[in-house]
Amino acid sequence: MGFPALNFTGRTTLGGMGAVLSRSQLLVCNDTGVSHLAAALRVPSVITFVTSNPQLWAPLDHDLHRAVGRLGHPPRAEEVIAEARRTLRKSTLGAPNAAGQAGKPIAL
Repeated sequence: MGFPALNFTGRTTLGGMGAVLSRSQLLVCNDTGVSHLAAALRVPSVITFVTSNPQLWAPLDHDLHRAVGRLGHPPRAEEVIAEARRTLRKSTLGAPNAAGQAGKPIAL
């Protein structure tokens, strides 16, 4: 990563998280509400699945949002990192994000 990852766990409101995401190039998270917020804002994401079924709950745009892991089988860190790198390459780091600005990657 060209920038350090940021952790906003428990530090923002829902609106504040939306504002942070809208300026981001990538979200890495588990399958929680923030992944759905990223999908709504069209922010690329890598979502780890362990306790839910990605076929039911992953965002529908599989090019923009990558699901890793599956119910009962957590992904390896290397798999998450590889997907994050692929997603960043595909989204052309530095290209305008949902806010129309070049953003920095973010990981939660």
